[in-house]
Amino acid sequence: MDVTISEYVRKSYDKLEEDFFDIRNSGLKIQEQIKRLSEVAGVAVNDFRGTFLHYDFVDKEEEIQFFKYAKPEFYALVIFFDEQLNLELHKPVAQLDTIRCYYEKELEVSSRFAGRHRFLYEYYRDGMTELDYIYFTKIVGSQSSVLTGISYNDPGFSTPADYAFARFIAEEKFQVYILKKIISLTDSNVSGQYVKDSVGELRWTGEIINLVELIYGIYHTGQLNNGTASLAQIVRWFEGSLGVKIGRPHRHFIDISRRKRLSITKFIDHMRDVIIQKIHDSFNN
Repeated sequence: MDVTISEYVRKSYDKLEEDFFDIRNSGLKIQEQIKRLSEVAGVAVNDFRGTFLHYDFVDKEEEIQFFKYAKPEFYALVIFFDEQLNLELHKPVAQLDTIRCYYEKELEVSSRFAGRHRFLYEYYRDGMTELDYIYFTKIVGSQSSVLTGISYNDPGFSTPADYAFARFIAEEKFQVYILKKIISLTDSNVSGQYVKDSVGELRWTGEIINLVELIYGIYHTGQLNNGTASLAQIVRWFEGSLGVKIGRPHRHFIDISRRKRLSITKFIDHMRDVIIQKIHDSFNN
């Protein structure tokens, strides 16, 4: 493998997020979206598994880091997307109170996994490390269900607790997603009107390639969520906040990288020059 484990996982994560974003914005019926996600996720998981199934870790510490953080983070994304689509599939066509009750019930269901595995969940939430050698190495993988009470049928590529950690991550993301849905049922009209009345509607009217250049700068310098925000998350936020359609940012990034006679970071360089000029002007006045 020509890149580090973290780089490979991050690229795989971002690619899956982009694919899911395309599926959600495809206009397909929810049943077709679920089918398409199953296909995309199947390919992504098989590629991921194939890359690391026979990977020779440098030492036990690297193996633990992979099965405790890298693999759960990637698999959690697949679980989270599946739960999102199924939530929408089974949402009743009814009054707001009925929909709110539906969301609240699903929120309760989502929290049960952590409740059934309380010790492991506390181990996960508290960042404990004392049992890492047992929970996150394949040496004792065949004893997974005995050690944790959780059975996951992939003995060649699992440890006693990596699936549980993936579920914990996915369920936490899913619960936040449901809570936002519940809040939106009552607050969307009020908050949306407040924002519009307070600051007016802001839209990106510059070139899309300039916005993508800015987004990549924010992403690669880790400016959002302490550097944990994915590229797809940042793109979605800009699209929703500024009323613009970016699509797949990688395609624009290719155009940026192909710039020859002009500076590759043309827009960011222009902003820098304008700011420097503004500072010089302020000192001269």
